[in-house]
Amino acid sequence: MDLNTNLFSFTMTQRLGDSEIAIKLNSLEVNEYLFKYKNPSLDKFITSATLDAFQNNLSESMPGNLFELTIKMMDKDHPRYVDSNKTDLDLQFKFGYLYINLKPDVLESLLAFLTANLPKKSQDLPREPSPSNTQMQKDALDVEVMTGNSEKDAAKIIYSQTDNILLNINIEMKQIGIRMIHRSLKMCLGEFSLSNATMQVTLRPQETYFHGKLGNIQLLDTTNYPHVIDSNLDFEKIIPYEILGVEEKNSSLIEIDYKSYVPQNSKADLQSRVFSFLEININYISIASHLNVAAYLHMHN
Repeated sequence: MDLNTNLFSFTMTQRLGDSEIAIKLNSLEVNEYLFKYKNPSLDKFITSATLDAFQNNLSESMPGNLFELTIKMMDKDHPRYVDSNKTDLDLQFKFGYLYINLKPDVLESLLAFLTANLPKKSQDLPREPSPSNTQMQKDALDVEVMTGNSEKDAAKIIYSQTDNILLNINIEMKQIGIRMIHRSLKMCLGEFSLSNATMQVTLRPQETYFHGKLGNIQLLDTTNYPHVIDSNLDFEKIIPYEILGVEEKNSSLIEIDYKSYVPQNSKADLQSRVFSFLEININYISIASHLNVAAYLHMHN
């Protein structure tokens, strides 16, 4: 087994009053050599390439990086602080495409290799209590009291600045797919994928916002039974059958909105003492009663 990465970059810029960090990785591949698959989408153990006979009809790899992470930090007295929406810390994370082929024989070999030389657990002898534990607890209590006072003072300063953003996080994910490979038949039984997911978190001194969206959860039957005798050889003839997925293809499966306010915030409902609000919207899910996988396994066992 070997691991290959492509075009990894790390940049860091430090200026007076602000700093920026950027990490990028173009692609990732983990190869295994226990069995040579005819289907190119099953040959790798882990791959970020979108070459997929099941979903993309052997289309070319999609452009873009596997992941991009950007971190920006800025002081409040910086001249561009207002232009950056008064954001102290901003995190932007973009994740592209990643496919994992779950092969039982490869997983067993990998676990055996990783656990072969692990040391055996030794029985720990009972330890005698340290005579200085009481004094250490007293010192810790004094430090906690002093820290508590300083945190209260800092909280007063923070709550006086309600228009700035302490932390802003944006996460975007294109697709993560898991293909389930049969141990003896060496063919793909099905594929499970999560696609088009986004998440945004905004933390203000007196407010917390969260918005999340999941575009689709999809489960495909890729046996193509009974039209294909051996899907490892006749993979080009496979037409995937959707068992689970979103009924409206251009809509989102789940959307979540969450808002939380401290009692000092004017947006909080003090009369009803409601300080947090949660809204969840779930779209229609299509579930097909399809038993091709079970029938295929029954015929080959």
